Amino acid sequence: MGRSLTENSVQAFDAVLAPFEALEEIKLEHMRPIVDFLLSAADEPAAGNAAKLVSWLDPRSLSHEALRAMAQMLLHKAKLGTMTGYELGNAAAILVQRGCSESADVSELIVAILEAVPNKARFKVVTAINHRLDQRTDEGIARIECWLLLLSSCHFMRDSRYDNTIWREVYRYFSVHLRMSQLSSYFARLNQEDLARVALTYWVPRLCTPSPDDASGVSDVVTGKGKTFRFRRPRMDIELASRLNADFKTLRSERMEADETSQWLKRKHRWVQKPLRDVLVVLARYDMPVESFLLDICEVFKAKPPFIVDGLLWMLYRTLSLDDELHVPTAVASSLIHHYLGRQNDPGAVRRAWLIFKNSPTISLLECSDLPLRLIQQGDGTPDRIFYLLNRKTPSDITPLSTRHFTPFGQEEDTPTTTDNPTSPPQQQHQPLYYPDGSPRLAGLPRCSLPTPLIDLVHLIAYAYATQPHTSSRVSSRRVWECYRFLQDRGAPLSPLLSRSLVQAGLLRPLKERKFLPLEQTRFVLGLVRRLEGPQVAENLDRLVWDARRGNRIPGKALGDVDRRRAAEDQRLLGRVYGRFRRAGRRKNAVVGKKPREYWRERKG
Repeated sequence: MGRSLTENSVQAFDAVLAPFEALEEIKLEHMRPIVDFLLSAADEPAAGNAAKLVSWLDPRSLSHEALRAMAQMLLHKAKLGTMTGYELGNAAAILVQRGCSESADVSELIVAILEAVPNKARFKVVTAINHRLDQRTDEGIARIECWLLLLSSCHFMRDSRYDNTIWREVYRYFSVHLRMSQLSSYFARLNQEDLARVALTYWVPRLCTPSPDDASGVSDVVTGKGKTFRFRRPRMDIELASRLNADFKTLRSERMEADETSQWLKRKHRWVQKPLRDVLVVLARYDMPVESFLLDICEVFKAKPPFIVDGLLWMLYRTLSLDDELHVPTAVASSLIHHYLGRQNDPGAVRRAWLIFKNSPTISLLECSDLPLRLIQQGDGTPDRIFYLLNRKTPSDITPLSTRHFTPFGQEEDTPTTTDNPTSPPQQQHQPLYYPDGSPRLAGLPRCSLPTPLIDLVHLIAYAYATQPHTSSRVSSRRVWECYRFLQDRGAPLSPLLSRSLVQAGLLRPLKERKFLPLEQTRFVLGLVRRLEGPQVAENLDRLVWDARRGNRIPGKALGDVDRRRAAEDQRLLGRVYGRFRRAGRRKNAVVGKKPREYWRERKG
């Protein structure tokens, strides 16, 4: 008798689905007869109609109203207990995949379904939903984050994150497939104690990758476009995880005891009640790689409310740099510098980026090339700081000898010539004195070892100094001249942007400020303009300066015309130099706050 009822239920449900087989989108009027059948007595639990509905809906889309009707049906089923845990979980996974982040009422119904399920079946429901969520796409990861936030809102999941059986299963499953940074929105809501314990128990042991010769692991499959890749994922070291947790608990208990005994002190130790610091100390004692873990922690901190992000990241950096057992990995320091440089209109963030760079000797300036420009922009670009940045030498900042292609100027004239007298001694080759752009070559110095992007950066710094509104024209001219000497002392080629910077700081700004022009300074600037921009430009500027110096008369109209014309030409040249700088060797992860034209236009205005 039971068998015939099951067969009748299967046939009846097939008849309900038959009119909608050709549909690609299921709306409320289509979903209503399906829901009515599943809530009626005609639906037999042994018929597996709910599982068939899940597979039938998989290639079809659902409207919001149809999804809500399905959620209400599953809620009734959960209260009646007529579906097994895995069946209910597979059906509820459709709600999570298609309505978790798009609809607030569907999310509330998902939470109600989880709370209506009996305690014994709740674990199976959550496990089934976990396994049906996609971890390979950004949209799938966003749904997983939404799913974890829904679990956090359930009453039965609000206790400790590392003592709850369901939470343990959730973390154990997702730690294999996802990094903490991919679930940053969820981890950002945890307190520091829960974050430290969860990370130490489930994610940190994954950092210890076994040797390639180790064949132990879990078989895993990644399906790509037209290809399927199979590899073995290393198993988590259970013994290592238990040892790490035991040492962490011991260290935490010692901290708590020290805190209790020092309550009478006015000032507490700066690391009291910081479990993340204890996690890092435990990892350091086991010589475990922490770079990727710290990068994930940085992403988790960035997902917190904006007004506390900078403080948390700075606290992390101070913890790493001040503790004797810890250190700041290069990748973490670079990530923090890029974060602080991305903060617009925040002088404190730029100063923090400068301090991190100063204490990280392995970071190249080309990885954070905006730092000197931002320091100059806000008035903190003192010569000691800027030239400390420019003198930073890492292996990537030195051009190998085999790739230095500077052909000295006048080499053709220095080549030996043939004569009719075969007995005459060969002519001696003289060391060329100039480079192709006309810049002098200093005797005894090797060819320039500065990479081209760094040379372009020095030119950009010189122009930033020339247009800096925080300093006088005299100081700006001195700073541009120091950039000129920096390039000259290293045998680097000069660009017309440098002469334009000197004209701006050494000629035009003093004239607009009605200051006297020293003769030697004027001769030097005009001589450099003649070399880099041509004699015609130098003659026009010379005529302007002569009119200004004669009787101390300021030709306002002529000065305004020259200033406007050169400003427009400066912007075009600046854009070309900056574009070449970005294409030629700027690190891909360098952060730019503003485009160069907007940057200097705002400063000059």
